[in-house]
Amino acid sequence: MKTVSLKTSISLALVGLFVSAVALAGPVPDQAPAESIDSCIAEIRNNADYNGAGKVRHVVENIGHRSLAYKLRISTAVYNETGEDLIRAYTTKCIIYGNNAPVYFNIEETRDGA
Repeated sequence: MKTVSLKTSISLALVGLFVSAVALAGPVPDQAPAESIDSCIAEIRNNADYNGAGKVRHVVENIGHRSLAYKLRISTAVYNETGEDLIRAYTTKCIIYGNNAPVYFNIEETRDGA
């Protein structure tokens, strides 16, 4: 007859508790929380050139998530004072963990209307 050591029993019990806690937490939503998107938009606002803008439009696309981390691609269009002509455009990649500030942020100007 094989016996199980106390250390092994405790380890198995802790693994069981962890698996139960993860199962009770429920699935992670596919869509990033609004607070996460707002954090990325705030970073865009701090890095993009809005001079001469009458309207700014952001299109957010979720391109992946894992656990509580979300990877977003945001297309930003900056229109003139009348809101009719595109003057600048940006593509941003933003990774956010939970509802915190972005852990990765990269913005590139894709069109200069000047």
